[in-house]
Amino acid sequence: MDGDPKGILDPMFHSILRILSFRIWHCFAGITLAIGVLAMNGTAQSSTTRTPAGASKHTNSPERLKKFMQDHLRHIDPSIDEGTMFSYAFVDLNGDGRDEVVVYLTGRSWCGTGECMTYVLTPDGESFRFLARVPATLTPIRELDKMSHGWHSISTVVRYDATRMYEGELRFNGQKYPLGERPPADGLRGKIVIPDSPQEAPLFP
Repeated sequence: MDGDPKGILDPMFHSILRILSFRIWHCFAGITLAIGVLAMNGTAQSSTTRTPAGASKHTNSPERLKKFMQDHLRHIDPSIDEGTMFSYAFVDLNGDGRDEVVVYLTGRSWCGTGECMTYVLTPDGESFRFLARVPATLTPIRELDKMSHGWHSISTVVRYDATRMYEGELRFNGQKYPLGERPPADGLRGKIVIPDSPQEAPLFP
């Protein structure tokens, strides 16, 4: 039979094209969806290890901390006692993803009748700045669950009088942890960041 005078094959041909087109589209959509899911999973996994915005990977370096404290103390007194020992703990006090540092110094220059010096530092670019300089303190030092102005309170053991000691709370005032009244903190929940007998290291070579 010559040609297709009744046009029978033309509708069949278009139907076959529609079926093939639908199947090709369906297959392509499935592949696209799979690629999208894999991409989302990859993004979610990598975000768990992403450095927070503004955070420096260097500021929680013990070597950088040691150098900062050396420079600071030598600026105060070039003939500083080089028998100074220090212990420290990196802890995020305000939940911004960057660790502050609690530093406890011992040695002739820092201890009176047994109580020694506590510092609290926060990252400042590639260095640190001071949030607290607290003399006459004893360990343990705790990060408290209690917060003020978005920052965790800190507690140290301090002298009440000539014969009594107690655990006192340091509260953030929006800029720093100021000296002054330190209400009792022994009933407040928290975690020890520098223990009663901390592992110390020489601050100077």
